[in-house]
Amino acid sequence: MKLTFYYSFSEFKENYDLEFQRWSEVYNEGNRKDFLLELREMYSMFINIWDGRNVFDGNFEIQAMEDDYPKNQILSMDEYYKIVNHMIGILLLRKGLDKKDVDYLEYYDFYDHEEDLNTVFVDKVRHEIVRPFFQRGIFGGIEVDEIKYRNFGYSVVKIFDFIENELVTIANENQQVKTPQIENNNNNNNNETVEITPFEKEKGQNVPYKIAMLEKLGVLEHLNSRYPNETDRIKVIHYLTGGNEDNVKKYYQSIFGNYSGTLQIAEKHREHANKIYFK
Repeated sequence: MKLTFYYSFSEFKENYDLEFQRWSEVYNEGNRKDFLLELREMYSMFINIWDGRNVFDGNFEIQAMEDDYPKNQILSMDEYYKIVNHMIGILLLRKGLDKKDVDYLEYYDFYDHEEDLNTVFVDKVRHEIVRPFFQRGIFGGIEVDEIKYRNFGYSVVKIFDFIENELVTIANENQQVKTPQIENNNNNNNNETVEITPFEKEKGQNVPYKIAMLEKLGVLEHLNSRYPNETDRIKVIHYLTGGNEDNVKKYYQSIFGNYSGTLQIAEKHREHANKIYFK
């Protein structure tokens, strides 16, 4: 099942439960967490991290042939639409069509035509998603609806924040797994027992449990592959877990053998994450 890509936060929220219901009917062994992870992967192509928060990444990566070798280039939307215009123009010339009489949007997928245009390679998935932001230019060709694209930038960040907050909420809810009861020795009137969670046994130090859960969910792996700067990764993890940022850094580094002090992600933290994950 292909998930629907929503361009506005209001549409996304309005259809969120229905999308999950449809997804669950197809993938009946999956749960809401699995669904959210798929959503996060889909929208992550438009997200970057800046100063510890999610921001819109409106740039495009292409490969342009130079001296028979592909060279990666990062383009803004303004630069990208000019490349698309140029490539469609070349395609029309090779087809012997008059550019003045042709709607360029009909040839938006210029790379799917039989003519040899292997001079520029684009991300086809991203290219298709941004199609609604292009319109027929007043003087021919295509142009960008800049207001519509800017609104999309605001929406996609809200959507991504919502997804990440939902994942954190699910993790926090699952952390409320009850442990065996212990006697309340402070109450002399009866044999009342109280239940405690692993977090309470740690005197409120729940950060290592949360980081272990993020590791289990694949969040750390995702951050490592997407953000080469460790400082950015630490800021995101700290945003998700709370606590002391320096301690968060040490716990995170201990997973990869880069910190050998007392703050370690121990086996008990991972066992608790496994218990929640396979609940």
